Amino acid sequence: MLAVSYASWLDLPGFSISDWLQGTPLIPRLPSIAIAQYMQCYADELGLSKSIMPHTKVTSIRKTGEVWTVSGVRADGSGFSYTAKHVVLACGKMKQKQLELAMRNPALPVVYDTVGLKSHMMNDSTLGTSGSNARVVVIGDGISSADAVRACLEHEIPVLHVMRRTERQLKSTLFSRLSPAQYSEYHSVYRLMIGKDEHPLYEGVLGSNVTDVDEKSVLTVSTAKGTRYVSLCVFVQQLRQLFFVALTY
Repeated sequence: MLAVSYASWLDLPGFSISDWLQGTPLIPRLPSIAIAQYMQCYADELGLSKSIMPHTKVTSIRKTGEVWTVSGVRADGSGFSYTAKHVVLACGKMKQKQLELAMRNPALPVVYDTVGLKSHMMNDSTLGTSGSNARVVVIGDGISSADAVRACLEHEIPVLHVMRRTERQLKSTLFSRLSPAQYSEYHSVYRLMIGKDEHPLYEGVLGSNVTDVDEKSVLTVSTAKGTRYVSLCVFVQQLRQLFFVALTY
């Protein structure tokens, strides 16, 4: 999968991607795995590896006087605690936004990212088969939901795409301004979303919300034109999680 950002946008000071590749990238967007390898080489090149603690969880950030104390747990279960005059919160969005509906069928597979979706595809042999009429319901209208739609269509799985925004609202988002030349995979999904293109396995529902999921895995989708019923679903979105900050400063 290609990274969403251009390679030049991801350059870090002191050792650029061009330095790492020993030349200018031949394509503006590199595969995500290449970006991960660049980050690893960057830490090694600048001697930062000893200052980076992967696979750790911060459990508490407290301020006493002019000093901050950051505590957490390492992958092996051992704890750590550091003090500093300054703390930078750069943790991004880690917490998955959950479906705010009572799930009356606990067996219904609900996933929140494309990794979970692809894993479910591998484990459910009925998806995409001619004898199954089950559809994957993708909820959301951002990049992550587009990734989910692409994954389904590439595996010939029918998709119902439920979006809260209207067509007019979608046309004012950053998603609508992605270059068709550099982001062809997302531009094609965007055209499906606003109804400019059609796909036999794709149906988009704008200005809509899921209001119920019953015992038979049937979803009730509230739309401006009424209500429709479909089955199976996937939800994609993340939130910031700052539970470890003791107080607001």
